[in-house]
Amino acid sequence: MIDEKKILFSLGKEHHARFETKIPPHKVSCRLNGTWRFGFKITAQQHYNAFSETGNFSNEVWKNCHDEKIALKGRSHVNIFANDFIC
Repeated sequence: MIDEKKILFSLGKEHHARFETKIPPHKVSCRLNGTWRFGFKITAQQHYNAFSETGNFSNEVWKNCHDEKIALKGRSHVNIFANDFIC
């Protein structure tokens, strides 16, 4: 899937990362949202890979599961979990 900013999103087949679960700052809903997608159970390691068409993110700032701003400058890709946790 490619969005309007020309960011390519694909469901990652690798399971090398997982979202944070420490309470606080996370809530129980962060855990639930990270393990369910469209009504189906997924693993805590399952995530989407996001790649910029230019090869790296320049001045992109995205929000995570708590609306905190995450600067992506200089990163070639990011892992985004079902609960919007970015790593």
